[in-house]
Parts: sequence; C-alpha cells; structure tokens
Amino acid sequence: MCSPLVSCEWLKEQLENKNPNIRILDGTWNQPAWKRNAQQEYLDGHIEGAVRFDIATVCDKDSPLPLTLPTAAQFTEHVQKMGISNDTHVVVYDNHAKFGFYSAGRVWWIFKTYGHVNVSILDGGIPKWKSNGYPTVSGPEPQYTPTTYKSIFHPELVRDYEAMMKSRESNTEQVVDGRPKGRYDGTAPEPNPRINSGHMIGSTNLPFMELTNKETMTLKSPADIRKVFESYKIDMDKPMVLTCGGAVVAPFVSFAASLVTGNITPVYDGSWGDWVRKAPVETMKLGVKGEDMPK
Repeated sequence: MCSPLVSCEWLKEQLENKNPNIRILDGTWNQPAWKRNAQQEYLDGHIEGAVRFDIATVCDKDSPLPLTLPTAAQFTEHVQKMGISNDTHVVVYDNHAKFGFYSAGRVWWIFKTYGHVNVSILDGGIPKWKSNGYPTVSGPEPQYTPTTYKSIFHPELVRDYEAMMKSRESNTEQVVDGRPKGRYDGTAPEPNPRINSGHMIGSTNLPFMELTNKETMTLKSPADIRKVFESYKIDMDKPMVLTCGGAVVAPFVSFAASLVTGNITPVYDGSWGDWVRKAPVETMKLGVKGEDMPK
C-alpha cells in the first residue's frame, strides 16, 4: 500500500523516472465568492501529466445539494476516462495558496469511499510544488487510454441526515466540525449567503487550517495532529464523524486523522448546508445570514 501523504520531492522523482502507474489529479475547487476559475488556473499551469478532477462535475447531479457524492456509476465513468484502473496510484493536489490543502481531501475521500486502495495527497499541493522551484506546464489536459474500473462502495465512510440524527439520539459519536471558527460560532457568514451560519448543538469545532504548518503549507506531523485534536478536547480513540459547510474540508480533517489512527473517519456528506435546511431548530445554534448583512 502506498503512503497516504507524499512529498513534492517524491513526486518529482516519480515523474523523472516516468513511473507508469501514477495518475496525478488536480482536485482544485474554489468557493464562488473567491472569484477564481480553477479550470483556467489548471490551463495556465499544472503538474505535468495531471488531469482535472472537478468535484463540481464528478458529483450526483440529481441531488438537491451541490457537490454530493457521485453514484458508483458516475464515479466509475469519470475515472475510466482518466485512464485510472484499480491498481493505479492516484496522487491528488489542489491549488489553495493560503493553506496548501482545501479540496484535495474530498477527492481522496471519494476514491476511498469507492474502494480505491492507492490514493495519496500531495503534501502542500501545487503551492509547495512551485515554492520548491519545480516546473509546471500549461495547456489542455493530456488524454489517456480509457480503462476498466470496478467501484466497491464503502457506506460506512458516508453519513446522511438520517444517520446523523440517529447518531445524535444515541450520542455514540463525537461530531467534529472543520469550518473556520467564525462560521461555526455564527459570527461570520457562510459562503452560501442564503443560509445561516452556526452549528449543530453538541458538535465541536476544529478549524481545518489548524492541521497545517502555516509557514510551509504542509501537513503537521501525526503527533502534532493528535495534539490539535486533544487541544479541542476531541478523543481520537473514540468514534467520530466529520462535518463542515458542504463536505469539502471535512474529508481533509478525516485524512489528517487517518494518519494518526489508521482508520478513515466518516463524513456527513450534506454537512451544515443539509442540516440547517432539515433539522429541528432546537438542534442548532443559528448565526448570521450573508444576505441579511450590510453590504
């Protein structure tokens, strides 16, 4: 089994050695409010050989929520076109200049949910790659020969609203919310201005960026990751479920936790965007709503 976290130095060596079993995925996804175009950023500069894995495209279009986990058939169709087989070593990066990690964790989680064994995240993403002075290329995606792929769904890695309600009633799991503190507390708006910020009562906030080294934009060591969880009074040795705003950064927290525990923590796919629409008001603390704030 491959290492779940790979360095830029390691990936550069694999490219120089022309390792045929690696497929690099650019998993960049930007919040609409950032006014960034991930596809254009890819065309302007990406790691050689990388193809785009857009979580806004590889998703269940029949779901009322954005970015919902794709069905097995949808996932299989996309990865086959990317030339990925079941034994391919998939390496995912994204292009978040401030943290080095953002949406790559969701791509990792999607692959794990469908049973892919060898999938890694590039430590520090393409910002770290560039800061090392490593080259990028511009232009359209390379075309790979389509493959045959078999998806094996792991439902234990995914939670929906009904499962979260049962978990809440039984009080058997710690609910960890990976959003920034202001959104969790309800003092800052959600990216979607039509819904209130706030949180599920009984959950614990662990802002995802606390898991990275701010200077290098790389992930903290497993020992330091455990310290972060402990600082928020979260017991990593007890059951957890992860949530955020729209299940983009919760998978990254799951990834970081897996480096410590060796297990993959399930993710609430609808996250706060689903909960705030469906759950009884007494189960949540509501905060500000973007569309109601002064412009």
